[in-house]
Amino acid sequence: MNIPASVIAICLGLTALVPFAVLSACLWLVDPQYQAAFAAVLLAYGASILGFLGGIHWGAGLSSDDAPVHFWQYVYGVCPALLAWAAVLAPTPKGLLLVAAGLVAALIVDRRVWAHTAWFVRLRTRLTAVAVVCLYAAYAAIAK
Repeated sequence: MNIPASVIAICLGLTALVPFAVLSACLWLVDPQYQAAFAAVLLAYGASILGFLGGIHWGAGLSSDDAPVHFWQYVYGVCPALLAWAAVLAPTPKGLLLVAAGLVAALIVDRRVWAHTAWFVRLRTRLTAVAVVCLYAAYAAIAK
């Protein structure tokens, strides 16, 4: 079976939006006593996605043996995970905003680094837009 990488990434990327959408919607629909639990789960999920986005840069750096050329890819690659960790340690409402900001920052970096891969940049832009809207909606639900 020979499936193009872009098709696999698009399918998995869209699937990865499901927890953002479902958990964000739950924060508006569940009894307020359960909101903190749903918000914590959303924060943890968003943080894991943010860390994953840094891992992409490590993977790309490992694709060749020319480590000095990839020094900044490795350095940047840990930044999203560190930001995600800080977001999880922050109070949940602020943590959601921190993850949203981290997703946008990662998109800015990825648009520059992967500019030669147009399908990936389009995918990342759309996925980030939906995830950030969900995180802001979740923030609005618990910060009211």
